[in-house]
Amino acid sequence: SDNPNILIENISIQTQPIQNISDIQKQIINHIKSRYFSEDYLQFLQLLEKIYNKELSKNKNLRGGRLEYLLFLLFTILENNSIVDDVIWNGKVGKCGLPTPAPGGVKGSPDLLIYLDDIILVIECTTIKPKSSQWSSEGSSVPDHIKIVEKDNKSKKVIGLYLAPIIHKRVSDAMISNLSDSKSELINLDIESFIQSISSLKSKKEMILYLLGYLK
Repeated sequence: SDNPNILIENISIQTQPIQNISDIQKQIINHIKSRYFSEDYLQFLQLLEKIYNKELSKNKNLRGGRLEYLLFLLFTILENNSIVDDVIWNGKVGKCGLPTPAPGGVKGSPDLLIYLDDIILVIECTTIKPKSSQWSSEGSSVPDHIKIVEKDNKSKKVIGLYLAPIIHKRVSDAMISNLSDSKSELINLDIESFIQSISSLKSKKEMILYLLGYLK
């Protein structure tokens, strides 16, 4: 390029953490409503594609990692506001700030773990919309990840939270059924409703009551 300084500057802007909760909400909603990535993030990826000659703008793994990373930023703000105690994301940020998702599959790791008093919230999220694809990708791994966390934390109350752009009752019912031999419970929520609800919570007590409200 004739002006590499502009490229470096653009990349550094894109990798800055978003500190405002409403900005993150917009980023998440734009991300899940797009086919691959939101318009501004797509421009960033296309810039990197030119620099590194590597296909990124249709990368499904990166798409999933981007959602996890944005949710991690959202929960980090909640942690800073003492609404949750601790946030662990099992993915990572790599070269040029590109996120790599948590290791998937039955023996993988949960996407995020959120700690609130004696509760561990096991978050599994997906950008996938079709019912059959959600089931084949998430159907067995979500309950298995929750069971692994329960086994390692017998003194805690473990709650799974499955977040998807669309919740299909047959998928969520089947995942709940797969947890019938465990003490853990599973909440299934569409991403947009969830992020709008938690942005109005003012305390950890409100967050806990919000989650328990979904459990019978």
